[in-house]
Amino acid sequence: PPRVTLQLGKGLREPVIEEGRDLYFECVVRANPAASLVQWFHNGASLEPAANGTSGLLSTGRYLVVRHVRATQAGTYSCSAHNALATTESNSVLLTVQYIPRCQKIWSSTSSNGTETTVSCQVASVPEDVSFAWTVRDGSQGERVVDDADVWVNGSLSALTVSHASHGVVGDVTLYCRARNLLGLQRSPCVMAVDTRQKPGVLRDCSVSNQSDDRLLVSCSHADPHPGDRFLLEVQTAAKLSFSVTRETPSFWIPSLEPGVESLLLLYVVNDRGGRGEPLKLTVHTDPYTAPLASADKRPSSALGTSALLGLVMASLSAMLLAPTR
Repeated sequence: PPRVTLQLGKGLREPVIEEGRDLYFECVVRANPAASLVQWFHNGASLEPAANGTSGLLSTGRYLVVRHVRATQAGTYSCSAHNALATTESNSVLLTVQYIPRCQKIWSSTSSNGTETTVSCQVASVPEDVSFAWTVRDGSQGERVVDDADVWVNGSLSALTVSHASHGVVGDVTLYCRARNLLGLQRSPCVMAVDTRQKPGVLRDCSVSNQSDDRLLVSCSHADPHPGDRFLLEVQTAAKLSFSVTRETPSFWIPSLEPGVESLLLLYVVNDRGGRGEPLKLTVHTDPYTAPLASADKRPSSALGTSALLGLVMASLSAMLLAPTR
């Protein structure tokens, strides 16, 4: 059977090359009778190099030429030869393609109290040893380089925390994250815009009562008011929005609720830019006969008065201050 050995072409001692350069492999075959077919493989899959090299791969007999090698062409290469006796596969050569860092992903998370945002960026790089540089651009201070002491780095991941208070009413700031390895600086940075304005707060101490047979009153307090704040109430029944109202004060009249159903009340603080804080959630269970606006033909003959109705509605109310949704 054939004896087959794969080796790097001349000029490349180690199977490590920079992206964009050319290289070739040589499939050395010793066979008697002579081998009639040489086949090439990349990561175990058969390669079909174009005869004219338009794909970046060119096969000429026992040579495989890779032109302007790309990072995706890293991996294991092997070849096989066939004669009348058998088909033999060569040893494998692991090719490493080095390239300057490139942005893989960038994302952000805001603290629960809305006072700061952490932006994280991750890069792909070979070699993996990288350093990071961050710059910040805003409307008032222009562009500035962030001190290394303020940057968190763990391998190919870096993060920067931006304090909203430090930017006052600047609004949007744009963060640029760049990495560098021994080949050079990342060409296109990871970019993210962050709104550093404070988010609206959260309502608290909400209560629900019925002041008449056909209306409920929802009243809340707001511990951290800001000029321009408004207050939004949404009522969801069967997971659908059934009522919505905005007020200047955190007090709302609900004109009607379906009898015998459970409704979810979502209460928000809304700022003058339309931004919403985290919702406070209340769940209201209405009695089939004593719910506000229950039709007359559904009420029993011994319909209850307003004060009794208040007691029943309050007894069926489940008001829960839930942890703000993240």
